[in-house]
Amino acid sequence: MTRIDDDKTINHLTLLNKLIQIPVIDNGEKLVSIRKSCPELVMEICQLGEQNANREPMLRKTVANMLTKAQMLLPDGYRFKIWEAHRPIEKQEFMRKKYLEQLIAANPKKPKDKLERERDMYVARLDIIPPHLTGGAVDLTIIGPNQKEMDMGTGYLDFSEETHTHAPNINWLAKGNRKLLLEAMEGSGFVNYSYEWWHWSYGDRYWAYMMNKDKSIYGPI
Repeated sequence: MTRIDDDKTINHLTLLNKLIQIPVIDNGEKLVSIRKSCPELVMEICQLGEQNANREPMLRKTVANMLTKAQMLLPDGYRFKIWEAHRPIEKQEFMRKKYLEQLIAANPKKPKDKLERERDMYVARLDIIPPHLTGGAVDLTIIGPNQKEMDMGTGYLDFSEETHTHAPNINWLAKGNRKLLLEAMEGSGFVNYSYEWWHWSYGDRYWAYMMNKDKSIYGPI
């Protein structure tokens, strides 16, 4: 686990304070099944902290349609693999607890408040309305024609500076693969959370901030 310097956590705290100020006016759009709406996608739902391992992966209807569009922007023979979509609040709380425990174990001498800020960079605080709770966020990667995950430089949830989307210290192949992911997702209207190459969203507070919108159109669901 690569340590995150204090400047980055301070900058992230500034971002969080800006996100909290963005009004949330939910448009009432329903969740839909990804399996039914996007049958071409590969599913491997992250079960970390799940009580119901058979929970159906869901997204807001508009977001599912955008995902289908993004899939069409990939080269022939390439498909998305979905790890996470809508997330219950219980799972968010569990992930925050477990990741903080990992940070404390790896950095026993570091002050807890600094580790908590580092945790908040990767597993969102509840007060900002985490993107996954809105049904507007999705974690994914690309599977190549060989049916294997493409090299993105790190694994999923391997939180470190290497997971930052534009990390300079990953291999050239991973940089090219991340570029392919960026082009497909941004070309469909998604915004990327720059600390995690796999995380994309629409309609949440982070999307509103990145797109200079005056409000978020999705709240917790």
